Amino acid sequence: METTIKLTPRQYELRKFLWNNRTEWKSSKEIFAGVAGYESEKTAYKGINKDIRRINRSGIFDKKIITDRTKGYKLATKKEFEEWSRKAVVEAKKKIAYVYGVIGDAAKDGQGIIPGLEGFDRQFYDCFVEEIKKEEAN
Repeated sequence: METTIKLTPRQYELRKFLWNNRTEWKSSKEIFAGVAGYESEKTAYKGINKDIRRINRSGIFDKKIITDRTKGYKLATKKEFEEWSRKAVVEAKKKIAYVYGVIGDAAKDGQGIIPGLEGFDRQFYDCFVEEIKKEEAN
């Protein structure tokens, strides 16, 4: 994959920190202590999440960083990444189904379509929302 996103020195340091601790989950507190450049321990997680998204999308590294709200951050093994990606897709589909339902309810109440979401059409509904309903029924 061709690199399209340039990383900052802090992002490289974060990746190196997780590589050096690749068998362990690391909390934002541990990353704050081990990687220079985050403003405060209380807000470090926001910068860490943004940095991880950029690292994962940079095209530089094959191994991806996964996150878990209860465990923290980790450089994933193949099996861990497969589990994480399956869970992420299910969560995304549920969120899409929820948002679609809220938009539909808003239209019934006279609020109309939320600006920027006019593209929520029948094909979208069939693709994601109906799939989630079927999964939840089983």
